[in-house]
Amino acid sequence: MDLKDRIREAFASTGLTQTAFAAKIGVSKGAVSQWLNGTNQDLRGANAQAIEGLTGYRAGWLVNGEEPKLAPPLIYADGRFTEEVPAELVVRPSNFRKIWVLGKSSGGYLPERIWDDAGCMPDMMDMYAELGSSDPDAFLSEVIGQSMYPKYESRNFALIEPATPIDIEDCVLVRLQTGATMLKRLLSRRNGMITLGSYNDPAILNFDDSEISWMYYAAHEVPRKKIKTRY
Repeated sequence: MDLKDRIREAFASTGLTQTAFAAKIGVSKGAVSQWLNGTNQDLRGANAQAIEGLTGYRAGWLVNGEEPKLAPPLIYADGRFTEEVPAELVVRPSNFRKIWVLGKSSGGYLPERIWDDAGCMPDMMDMYAELGSSDPDAFLSEVIGQSMYPKYESRNFALIEPATPIDIEDCVLVRLQTGATMLKRLLSRRNGMITLGSYNDPAILNFDDSEISWMYYAAHEVPRKKIKTRY
């Protein structure tokens, strides 16, 4: 069984169309088609992890056939984790922390100077979610607009991890020198040019590196119902 066959098995388990599958894991439909027909034999770690999160098929198995095939289920019942989950794989509530909302990100342009040019917000909001993240500088940004649907729903939030390396096809929060801030997909980064796109908007945006103050990795969506207030 080669990479193509392993991805086909994981894809088939979802019952999704190629378009929906691509949107869920944050890549283009063309990338999914190339994996399924075998023309692309390169599956990067971030994409393998995204497929694991969606299907339950382990990233190690997807990439190189490393057993076991399926990730063990995380079962939480009666106020405790059952013995079916190895202790080292359990994500315990005690490992979660408050991650604060630090502003809004728009599918278009956001003219307000929410962040400074070093990527910091002068005044923290009073909203937060209790989440697990290995990035000590992680923050949440409210999503405004439907250009990133279905991966990001308007009025939900994006978990932003500034310390996480960025790959092509990742979702990113981008701050321009003009003060505009936007949540987009990174389509290309070459020869000093950055190309950004969306899921639900055909517009393609091109920027010179010098036009961008910073660009941070957007890990995943956080539903609005998980947001709490300090008071």
